[in-house]
Amino acid sequence: MSTSCLSLSSSGPCGHFGICVNSTLCVCDPGWSHGNEWSFFVKPDQVEASLCNINTSIVLAQNLFIFIFSASAFLSIVASVMNMKQLKRSVVLLVGLSFYIFMSMYRIISPKDALFGRNILVTFLFSNSFLMYSLESIRVFNKYLTYLSKSFILASSRVRFQATALLWLGNCRYIFDTVFLQLIWVSAVVYSVLENVSGARLVIRISLAYSAFIYVNSALLLVVSQQVIKDMKEFASAGFVKTHSKPGSDISNMVAKEKTESETSQRQTSATWKLNNVEGFQRRYYSSRSMFNGVRKRALIK
Repeated sequence: MSTSCLSLSSSGPCGHFGICVNSTLCVCDPGWSHGNEWSFFVKPDQVEASLCNINTSIVLAQNLFIFIFSASAFLSIVASVMNMKQLKRSVVLLVGLSFYIFMSMYRIISPKDALFGRNILVTFLFSNSFLMYSLESIRVFNKYLTYLSKSFILASSRVRFQATALLWLGNCRYIFDTVFLQLIWVSAVVYSVLENVSGARLVIRISLAYSAFIYVNSALLLVVSQQVIKDMKEFASAGFVKTHSKPGSDISNMVAKEKTESETSQRQTSATWKLNNVEGFQRRYYSSRSMFNGVRKRALIK
């Protein structure tokens, strides 16, 4: 079934960068193309009649930026790893960065084939790179909340409940993120292999709805974490701090320094108190001795 060229009131048929041919086909200007990625919401016979709204140079620049940034981050992390323990902590982040590197390389080499929502490999790399970043963020945030909960044992019940709830929610997100973010590349399978456009739309909508939940959840985590940190700082300023750091770390060194300074101050206070007592005793002694000598002299004179 033929269709007319898509038009907008502000741009006309095919947009500002295309020409409508035979009222059914949009021929794009050099450097511009149709939006063929995630084309689940456009009927197959209407793709070539849609707007010319994709600038291929901008897309290439974006992919180059992703490649350079991801490769630089990957190499800097690898260069900073000193032992196997650090390597294990960085595995998730390194895997995510490697997905970004391969995805951007593929899109640079084959821009017409490496389309999101159509090419299964590119969509798989994209969804799982996002997943690795999300899992690493949850791990770091949960570790920080665990440190706060153990370090500040006198926190208010409200803040401790919030910290516990956030830890539970973070653990649940490990499972939900792993499941729902896989739907991104599953939608490409449904569209390209099964050729089920309505099924692909349903799958990607579920994934997008969960992605919206992730962003709302991240905003909630940010607000509540600021409250937790503020409350913890109040207890820290009052001295109610319990540390669980290893000897030789920055935190343990800082606490040891504060403890040494506190002990030194106590010794100085104790020494000052003793000195004042000695001086007071000496003054009372010499005063009493002077009075005794005076009385004895008057007795001898009489």
